[in-house]
Amino acid sequence: MDVILIKPGLVEETERDLQNKIRGTITLPHGLLSLGAILQKKGYEVLIIDETLGRDTYNLLTQALSTKPICVGITATTGSQLKLGVKMAELIRSKSDIPIVWGGHHVTDWPKQSLEDDLVDMVVIGEGDISFGNLVMALDNGDSLSDIKGIGYKDSNGIQINPPEILVELDDIPRLPYDLVDMEAYIEHINKNKITRGVEIVTSRGCPYRCTFCYQSVLKEKW
Repeated sequence: MDVILIKPGLVEETERDLQNKIRGTITLPHGLLSLGAILQKKGYEVLIIDETLGRDTYNLLTQALSTKPICVGITATTGSQLKLGVKMAELIRSKSDIPIVWGGHHVTDWPKQSLEDDLVDMVVIGEGDISFGNLVMALDNGDSLSDIKGIGYKDSNGIQINPPEILVELDDIPRLPYDLVDMEAYIEHINKNKITRGVEIVTSRGCPYRCTFCYQSVLKEKW
């Protein structure tokens, strides 16, 4: 296994029944699928672990770490998902010294603060389609990280935050590798009125508005 991509859960294991009652807690990991598509195109083998499905994710992660991957990526928003992501990172650190790369809304909003934590080796800021693929290649080849846009990292001079990467053209993303996830699990968990089976697709990114509670107020991506 070359790269492990993790979507932490949203609630503790003891609250799974509550999770199943909350609309939208179990949805396709669209961002990780996009990263997986790009990494596969570059020739890397990818494993996606989605803790929201309630599988035995810790054992699955432990087994995957034994293959000595290039890095592990964790995506998380601020709140309970971040807390559970930290538990994943603690497990990784206890068993391996491979780089832990964080992405998602929280580290996009707080890259420097995030990098101050020992469980964060690198962060991907904003959309990671281009940045994360370039980061994996650099780690694989032992290249410098200083020229990779859209990331933050730590070196002997402290915390480094590189300039942002351009937004990816959605038409340039390869076909999503749905075989990397258990599609039936997501299809059966659809939680919408009068719909018993279904999945969501992403047809656009960004937003023309700047609601202060949303990460778009930081990224300022156009629709």
